[in-house]
Amino acid sequence: MQNIPQSFPTEKVENKRSWNRNSDFSHIVHVFSKETQDEIRDYLDMSVTKKVLGREEIESVDYNPNELSNLVSEIESVRPQVDTGTGFVVFPDWEGLTIHQSRVASWLVDNTFGKCKEQDDRGSRLIEIYNQSDTLSMKTGARYHVTREGNSPHTDGPQIIDDPDYLCLRCVNDAWVGGENILVTGESIYNNLLENASDLIGVLSDNFYFHCRGVKNAEGREYFQAPILSMDKEGIRLRFLDHYIREGHKFARTPLTYKQEKAIQYINSLFEQSDLQFRARLEPGQQVVFANKRMLHARTEFVDLNPANEHYDPSQLDNIKTANRLMDRTWTYKR
Repeated sequence: MQNIPQSFPTEKVENKRSWNRNSDFSHIVHVFSKETQDEIRDYLDMSVTKKVLGREEIESVDYNPNELSNLVSEIESVRPQVDTGTGFVVFPDWEGLTIHQSRVASWLVDNTFGKCKEQDDRGSRLIEIYNQSDTLSMKTGARYHVTREGNSPHTDGPQIIDDPDYLCLRCVNDAWVGGENILVTGESIYNNLLENASDLIGVLSDNFYFHCRGVKNAEGREYFQAPILSMDKEGIRLRFLDHYIREGHKFARTPLTYKQEKAIQYINSLFEQSDLQFRARLEPGQQVVFANKRMLHARTEFVDLNPANEHYDPSQLDNIKTANRLMDRTWTYKR
């Protein structure tokens, strides 16, 4: 075994996040109590109409924790499952709400987990993820969430220095085919590295250049340096998106070294190992919240029934059997 950087464990990590495909996931779904669901319905009746809502209208709904005490209590009860447990939780669809109201209910859940911050230069705190054009690709400069591409393991917000604690993702509607979600934890990745490629731990814990795609660096630069793999008080920490790293090194005019290239290839290949994966295709209405810095995620490529469009018309959701895939995403930070 090669020398392990001082801050990293020298023995296999055994905790609730060191799961694999064969682990028990029977506890990952949390169904909100009747009291909380009634509270949400009452809150929405006071503040939200039942009409079709666009992204900006959902974003503008005020979050008042004083009027959502049951929701706050339940989120605090499930937070340890995300922070120190399995690393994620799945919420089923809300009962008795229209599809448009339930999007707002999930927005309130996101805000209860923490502060929802801006995700782009336009100040959007809620991002709609859908295929805007079949010609778009990360390889030609597009951000991942506007394409239908799959198989790109990443953490969210790797292009910003202060990356989010939680990724909150709601399935408004699923695709005609494809779009399965995949998760692999940092602990599983680290344990494999420790056993099979311990020399890469030091490489991954050194700085790489990350391209600030779609956001502005506080210093006005188009890239910054950070490690892919690090340790903090909560355990193994990840920051990764292959293409953003390669673009960062191009902007910095600093080619990847042979070892850095091998380390990136190893992470990409390791993510594809089915024995380490949790895979699920979210159903319409389901919401997942996971510890963004603690695991890699991706989706499989997907195809919609209808042609792609730059603007998603929310009225098509009145018939979800024919509507295109749409996910609501927030980047949420602990308060």
